[in-house]
Amino acid sequence: MKIAGKMYRRHAIALLLIFLITALLFALVGWFVARQHLNISSQELYRNLATQIVKENKFLYSNNQMIDQVSIKETFDRYMALNPALEIYQLDKKGNILAFSAEKNAVKKSRISTEPIIAFINNTRPAPILGEDPRELSKKKIFSATQLSPQNPEFGYLYVILRGEAVDSIERAVGNSKLIQRLLITTLLSLSGGLFIALSVFKWLGRPLESLTEKVSSASPTLTLSAPISKHPNDEVAALELSFNSMSDKIRFQAKEIQRQDRLRRRFIADISHDLRTPLAIVVSNLESLQLRFTRLTETEQLDHIKTAKRQTDLLAALIQDLFQLARLENPIAPIALETIHIGDLVQDVVHKHQILCTPSNIELLASVDSNLPLLEGQTELIERLLDNLITNAIAHTGEGGRIDVGVYKRNHKICISIADTGPGIAPENSQRVFTPGFSVSSKKNAGTGLGLAIAKRIASVHGGTLELTPSLKGARFEVRLPSILAY
Repeated sequence: MKIAGKMYRRHAIALLLIFLITALLFALVGWFVARQHLNISSQELYRNLATQIVKENKFLYSNNQMIDQVSIKETFDRYMALNPALEIYQLDKKGNILAFSAEKNAVKKSRISTEPIIAFINNTRPAPILGEDPRELSKKKIFSATQLSPQNPEFGYLYVILRGEAVDSIERAVGNSKLIQRLLITTLLSLSGGLFIALSVFKWLGRPLESLTEKVSSASPTLTLSAPISKHPNDEVAALELSFNSMSDKIRFQAKEIQRQDRLRRRFIADISHDLRTPLAIVVSNLESLQLRFTRLTETEQLDHIKTAKRQTDLLAALIQDLFQLARLENPIAPIALETIHIGDLVQDVVHKHQILCTPSNIELLASVDSNLPLLEGQTELIERLLDNLITNAIAHTGEGGRIDVGVYKRNHKICISIADTGPGIAPENSQRVFTPGFSVSSKKNAGTGLGLAIAKRIASVHGGTLELTPSLKGARFEVRLPSILAY
């Protein structure tokens, strides 16, 4: 099942529910508003009805004497015959019902509240003002009311229900059902038309998304959309398409990088395995020769075997140490402990230490340190290891009678350390590979562990700096750039 199809169905169901709820709310609000409008119109239309009845009849009091109840009922019945919607009541000033135009058993209350009547007469509240219906225990209706005697409030009120029990009966039998039926039909017709239009528009708007879904599904092998989906370059689908293509480019690049790193890792493991096996095999071979031929070997031959085994053991120990150092730098357990370093003094000490190693090959090792160098924040042990690796690498590649120059200077708030030798140099195609663990351009005679430059580059990185192979007219030139304290 297509994702876009599922989404369309979900949205269609949600839209239908929204339409139903909206239609129900609209019907309820419409019914309430229509009811309020009818009540306001009716009450304003018949506002003076009670007053007019009192003026026309003058039957309730004459010379402060109340006319008999038979005459009052006859008058009330006459008005109800003219307008069956009316219900007329005579009240005293406290709201007690004295006379009414209905069957005696139909009236369920003997007293009603006069508060809405007073508000109606004094016009202190906006219409519709609802008063109690003596025929109902809790229902309220619109009414008209007036004082029986404007000169004497003690005479009470004439209270006229405008939409009485007769109207309620007709509405229950006919009016409400037809009104609800018409309202439902109108609502359903409106809902059906609106829903059809909305779903059609939504379907039209969802076509680019459905096309995008199909393209994404078909783009799995290459992670690239073969053709543009949206004809409008600025809409959301086009933006999503561009984002997907950008993401797929990054994924492809990262996948290639992972594959490349995996190939390097496999080759590095193979090279390291070979580098570990070779000295170990030499050590084992020499020890076995000593064990099997010890009595037949001269003292000089015995010492040669021991020296060879010792030399290979030292090489093996250095390789293991470098592997451990590289692993610790690649995955640090804790941040390095920083301290203030006088880089000029440290470089001078490291150069002096290595000058002794240069003497047998008659290699000239010189240091040039600028004055007023800023301080460096880092770990002295690691910075010294970085310098050791670079100078040792330079000595290994510098022929007899050659020269190595170590310079320390400041450039753009950074401390720069350069190590340049007069050896054969490094081919341009190997300019980046020299920092790969296990890579070496050395001959077997002066080969190291193949990890020195990788360790040096990682040390520079953890200090926020860089190590690069820079152009040189002769030999190789490495430059380290580290941030100084003044740069922070």
